[in-house]
Amino acid sequence: MSVGSPAADRVGTAGQTMHPRTARARSDLLAAAIEILTNEGYGALTVDRIAAEARSSKQTIYRLWSSKEALVADALTSYVDEYPDPDTGNLHDDLVALITRQIHVLTSTRHGRALAAVYASASESRELSERVREPAHQARRAAMAKIITRGVERGELCRNADVNLLIDLLFSPALVRIMLGGQAVTAEYGRRVVETVMQAFDPHPLDDCACQ
Repeated sequence: MSVGSPAADRVGTAGQTMHPRTARARSDLLAAAIEILTNEGYGALTVDRIAAEARSSKQTIYRLWSSKEALVADALTSYVDEYPDPDTGNLHDDLVALITRQIHVLTSTRHGRALAAVYASASESRELSERVREPAHQARRAAMAKIITRGVERGELCRNADVNLLIDLLFSPALVRIMLGGQAVTAEYGRRVVETVMQAFDPHPLDDCACQ
């Protein structure tokens, strides 16, 4: 199956005007998908179930989206596109702001919990991965790379720091805890992750730096 953008797979885009009744149906279907993902996970999400929860029909779903994955991508696109750039002038504060926001969204908001459910299941579907996980993954890495690059330029990190490795080290601990469950993922935990990673890449370490 050819995988396109969410906008290419739904009506009412590219200058088209969506009928009010169609717009209401779309809104109800998106809300139903988020509800199921949040409460039961991706495994419980079927076209029949979404239609039943929204009091709609499979025919309406397939008029609006090319697939279930396209519907899910549409439901989560607004979150994926929102990665702020907290330019405080201080690397530590920028990283803490971004990481703690990510933790808050993934653990305390409906769209974030739905996205976490998709992360956990994306390996089961190439289309789901390409439509949802990869855009979210790339947007998150781009936002973090911008912050890290500023930190390197200000001398807050060693100049030969591996940016991709730093991003992995900063984001992965919280994501692993969220995916596996059983351990608290708090803002304080995010702050400790940031400080541990920054210490390892300190440009003026007392001991050997991870950059060396």
